[in-house]
Amino acid sequence: MIASESPSTHHVRAFCVGQAKSGTGSLAAMLARDHRVAHEPERSETLDLIRRVHDEGMQADAIRNAFLERDRRLRLEYDVAWANQFLLPHLVTVFSQARFVVLIREPASWLRSIIGHLLSRTIPDEVRGFLDWWFRPDEYPGRRDDERLSAAGLYSVDAFLAAWVRHIDTCLMHLPEDRRLIIRTHQLSQSLDMLASFLGISAASLDTSRIHHNRSTFDGDLAAVVDPAHVQACIDRYCQRHIDDHFTEAPPRPDTQQQRTPHD
Repeated sequence: MIASESPSTHHVRAFCVGQAKSGTGSLAAMLARDHRVAHEPERSETLDLIRRVHDEGMQADAIRNAFLERDRRLRLEYDVAWANQFLLPHLVTVFSQARFVVLIREPASWLRSIIGHLLSRTIPDEVRGFLDWWFRPDEYPGRRDDERLSAAGLYSVDAFLAAWVRHIDTCLMHLPEDRRLIIRTHQLSQSLDMLASFLGISAASLDTSRIHHNRSTFDGDLAAVVDPAHVQACIDRYCQRHIDDHFTEAPPRPDTQQQRTPHD
């Protein structure tokens, strides 16, 4: 257990723990006009910290000191980063008054976006070096249906969707209900009042002109790299319980080929 500091010493009021490509860039942009926020602050250092915490057994006092030193230095009100998901048990304890916004995205749409992002963007070296740890290719090796993904240097559909499930499981396990707000990516623009109330800010301080920030640069067809039937079979295998809990209003068979959202 990590000891927490006095709340008066903290600057972060809330962390966003959305999965990558779930709208974290849009959320940070919406807050940026009137609040002190950063999207993926000190990403390289954070990814290094995650590996030291998980792989090297970093001691509780050292974790706490690293968090609090960064908090004092950056003085952020809102820390928005997909990497926060890997530090949740420690963030919850050290920042005992902070709240957590959990962005979750329908899995077929998310899969298209994360694959498209990896195919169409230049991935920073520190993220590239983190991908194997994140997606666990040894645990979820590519199968025959993943051959085109493998040829493109990407992971299996199983690996991607297992990571999607781990993100939600981790948030539900470690975040107390009274300190978390779950927002579905496709409902972000309809959730502004709820978000503002949860954060204790005025809804007018959210810059709605930035809600479509960080659109995808991928214009391809997911079916060109993976069979939609394979995608759907994997979604059924891994994701159905979370679809039932969080996406009851979504079509049971989403379009896995050309589905787009403003948060791609």
